Amino acid sequence: MTSSRYNYRSTKRGFSLIEMLVYIAVLVLVTLAGVLTYLSLSTNLVRYETERALSHAAQVSLERMVRDIREATSVNAGLSTFGTSPGVLTILSGATTTKFSLSAGNVLLTRNGVDVGPLTNDNVTVNQLLFTRYIGTSTELIRIALTLSASNKAASTTQTFYSSAVLRGTYE
Repeated sequence: MTSSRYNYRSTKRGFSLIEMLVYIAVLVLVTLAGVLTYLSLSTNLVRYETERALSHAAQVSLERMVRDIREATSVNAGLSTFGTSPGVLTILSGATTTKFSLSAGNVLLTRNGVDVGPLTNDNVTVNQLLFTRYIGTSTELIRIALTLSASNKAASTTQTFYSSAVLRGTYE
């Protein structure tokens, strides 16, 4: 009897080959699920960062242009280009002349003939800058269409943003 008990106990030590294969298969599946989740999250993060850079560049550029247009008293139509891209907008506010144009894929701001600098950052490219002028009986409106593209590693996004502003000098 003692020898049979001893054999029974010795055969139950450790794992059988089938148990080991099942454990390894479960471990491989869990690891694979973790790796796929990480890759998916990484791709989504890159896409999110690209879209965020695009939205930020559009917000900064459009807010600056709209603010300056609202403060302007008139538009210099001779130095502006409307209805085509790349558009140029030259506005007057008292003794200050402000010009918005497209240069090397950036929206460029010029004040009184001096380049202030680009309104967009380097990781965003401006594909289209279009100004449209609407003249009413007592108001003047400028509509801006700005198409931006951004690339970040594997993600690439292009989007068009719109804004408009009424020149305050035309209705006051």
